[in-house]
Amino acid sequence: MISGCILCEDLNAELTEEHIFPLNAGGGLHARILCKDCNSILGSYVDGPYLRQKHIELARMTYKIKGRARAIPQPLSGVHEVQGNRGPMRIRLNAAGKAIVVGSAPSLRPVEDGLELTVHIDATERENLPVIIRSTLERHFRSQEGLAKGWTLEQKENAIRNAIAGAEATPTETDHTPFNVRGTWSLCLKAVFTEHVKVLYEVACLEFGKAFFHSEEGKKLRTFLREQCRPDADFDLESVALELRVVPILSDEIVALLDHLTDSSRYATHLVIAVRGGLVCSMFGSGAILSLDSFALDDDDSKVYFNKVNGRCRVMPFPELIHEANSRTRECLSSELSASSQEISRR
Repeated sequence: MISGCILCEDLNAELTEEHIFPLNAGGGLHARILCKDCNSILGSYVDGPYLRQKHIELARMTYKIKGRARAIPQPLSGVHEVQGNRGPMRIRLNAAGKAIVVGSAPSLRPVEDGLELTVHIDATERENLPVIIRSTLERHFRSQEGLAKGWTLEQKENAIRNAIAGAEATPTETDHTPFNVRGTWSLCLKAVFTEHVKVLYEVACLEFGKAFFHSEEGKKLRTFLREQCRPDADFDLESVALELRVVPILSDEIVALLDHLTDSSRYATHLVIAVRGGLVCSMFGSGAILSLDSFALDDDDSKVYFNKVNGRCRVMPFPELIHEANSRTRECLSSELSASSQEISRR
């Protein structure tokens, strides 16, 4: 067991709960391994840039991950121009990904018997129509053009009420036109890599304790993380990955294993597997591998940090997770064989 903070190395620091996988990424596993200052710094300079990546925001929207602020990000923010049944429309997407029509400014034009008011708003904002109509017409009646009409207060109020009644009587129109929202996103591989290094380092400290913390491997990872906690931090990804012995990509074989272990839900599962030879980290389907030849675990001591996004979290023996996955596979196979047998019997 390591005494003190695993980042600043203060042996007397009061430790706080650190989420192994970021809370705002659906992480639920935590441990008292960082002091308050280091916890905050890593949150700002490591977790923060990772969580601001568009594909992470998209994952949070997909899996409804509210995080600490209880708000789901919208990576497709902004106003989009789409072609509707009645012509071009301006829309925005809410946190659930639903299209909301962006209302245009109310327009007034004189007609033979008075004024024609046009208002375009989304159906979900229909309840705001009375306020919009009243404020628009009252502003018009105060203008030079409105004063020139010479209307009495009663005539003005009747016009406002008639406009509101007419709008409320107008049926809501629904547009089911399919559309595509296009945009260009950039991915900061360094931010993703740094987050994976943080997760790997924290789990290595928990699993291997003081021996890893004081080792050359532990010092290199710790130094790297400290260096990233600056506004002007930068590094060459290829050379740093080589120096830290961190492979910033998962092989096809590892991906196939993760799919098996998570019942094909690796994109909704965070894992760190500590086995003979090192650790494997996977978050939202991407991850990294840390090679630690001098800290080999016996097969019986291998562990897995298993974190379903917004769901079950546990630290368990790796063989136990393999057994569960194999059992699911056997049950699925038995079910398929039974169904096939029944189909053959019917024939």
